[in-house]
Amino acid sequence: MHGRRDRILTEFENVLIQYEPMISASIRQLNIYRDHESFRQAGRVALWQAWTRYEEGRGHFAPYASRSIRGALLDRLRGEMRFEEIVMQTEADVL
Repeated sequence: MHGRRDRILTEFENVLIQYEPMISASIRQLNIYRDHESFRQAGRVALWQAWTRYEEGRGHFAPYASRSIRGALLDRLRGEMRFEEIVMQTEADVL
């Protein structure tokens, strides 16, 4: 069992090395200027999810990975904006 798991992890590590520049490019394209490591981790998780869900024969992996990464980063940005709105409203009420 460990052999299969180790092989899968090694395969994904190779995919991650190959697609890490895509994650960085997506962060730059979305003008994310803070908390880079957190967004980079969200991109890695999205890449893992894309890699595990990908079905050969349904197109190339790269565009699928790109959309998955970008979508995850946008979701994270939206979540942060909602959080900031709530915090700002709460601070205004307290003041």
